[in-house]
Amino acid sequence: MRDIIQNFLNTDRESISLQFYPIDTYTNILKDFGYEMEDLEDNLNGFSVDFWYYYKNKEGNRLCLGGSLWYGDFALSKVKEDE
Repeated sequence: MRDIIQNFLNTDRESISLQFYPIDTYTNILKDFGYEMEDLEDNLNGFSVDFWYYYKNKEGNRLCLGGSLWYGDFALSKVKEDE
């Protein structure tokens, strides 16, 4: 998984689909690449347990780990500055 995320970070792709792993696993991998989780505010809804976790590195680049615990789909996306 680490290699997939590293390859994604080094490309122009905007997002990738990820396997269903604990969010903590992804948080630790992103931490190894210099990303820290941002403060949590309204990061999930109550209906289908959709979630959005934002990460930021020292250069100000942002990522969003989002998905649904109900449907089991995860994605990692690069967040543009205007979002």
